[in-house]
Amino acid sequence: MPRGLARRRLVIVGAGVVGRSLGAAWHAAGLPVAAVISRSAARARAACRFIGAGTAATDSAAASAGNLLMLATIDRVLEGTARKIAARARFEPGAIAFHCSGALPADAIGALRAQGAAVGSLHPLQTFASPAQARLLLPGSTFAIEGDRGTAAALFALARLAGGRPVRLAAEEKALYHAAAAVASNCTVAVAHLAGALLGTLPSFARNPAAPLWPLLHGTLGNLERLGSARALTGPIVRGDAATVRAHVAALARVDKKLVAAYRLAASVTLWAAAASGRLQSRDAAQIARIVGVSRLLR
Repeated sequence: MPRGLARRRLVIVGAGVVGRSLGAAWHAAGLPVAAVISRSAARARAACRFIGAGTAATDSAAASAGNLLMLATIDRVLEGTARKIAARARFEPGAIAFHCSGALPADAIGALRAQGAAVGSLHPLQTFASPAQARLLLPGSTFAIEGDRGTAAALFALARLAGGRPVRLAAEEKALYHAAAAVASNCTVAVAHLAGALLGTLPSFARNPAAPLWPLLHGTLGNLERLGSARALTGPIVRGDAATVRAHVAALARVDKKLVAAYRLAASVTLWAAAASGRLQSRDAAQIARIVGVSRLLR
């Protein structure tokens, strides 16, 4: 066991995807998991089964069973959960409490300092759709770490134990960091949904409009990883083909005006990326900007 985690016993608060996947990864690597706490006893038991260790609990006092406390709850209940634990649990000297929010600073669980715990945050820059899949994706992921000075060694060790790459952030950097994460993951899914909706307007693709997109999306992500965004960007906008963009808008207008609005939004972001790549002529960029209604984007 890494030095920063020697004699640590993990207690997990929250029995969702993040708590289960991280708990399972760390337990498999040798970190003792003492308990999983959830408002639902059934969810706590299910999480313990997935992790392969720990006692299921619903009482916040069970947080006293460990000296390394992870709060893996949704952001809106994080502060309240920390206050409840502070009122019920007692920690041994040297205890560390951390949360997994990408947007909130360590101080969100500052109530736990009253019980002698140093507080921090650890956020894996990864998508958490299911516990089993998320666990497989953790190795190689970046882990953003922030908090009290006394938490750094343990949190860096936890990131590495899961196969991740730890990076230290300042509290004031977290919201912007998390915005980037949300754009990369959530907006990719949203744009794929939009593409499926566009393709689904055609009878030939209406039954399963998403299936033809998978090879295209896989190829695009591969190009992005190998070439970077400037060279991976393809299509009519980066080529300066205003006539094709105009044809897109006209075709969609005949089907659904809401799709036109969504396409214009996606095209405006593409235009911004194309302009930043240096591959789009300014005259062509201005013409496309007028078509998609975002002339200010290029000023």
